[in-house]
Amino acid sequence: MINFVLHPKKGDWEVSCFIENFSDSEISFALMECGAKEHDLSRLLQKYRRGAKNGGFTFSNIQDRISVVAVYHSTSISQLLNSLIHEFRHLERHICKVDGIDPYSEGASYLAGD
Repeated sequence: MINFVLHPKKGDWEVSCFIENFSDSEISFALMECGAKEHDLSRLLQKYRRGAKNGGFTFSNIQDRISVVAVYHSTSISQLLNSLIHEFRHLERHICKVDGIDPYSEGASYLAGD
């Protein structure tokens, strides 16, 4: 797991990022800590538990400014990068929405490089 904090203008945003090698219990705990309910866990982890290839998800608690990003079962390095970019775009949109940042602005682009 990789933990990091983004620093958008309106306050820090904590992110836990799970890439490939993580256990069901690790990701479940992180999601519950983020505020996920039982039905969220079931929905988010369904494909992971089935072994679906090239999967991922982003779950955000916008009130507490925390997110969990997961990418799993990638079939290649290029697919891993594709999935990471896809999920981080979801994360970027969550932050933009909460902070009132135009997702097409330069400000949103800085989030991607923060």
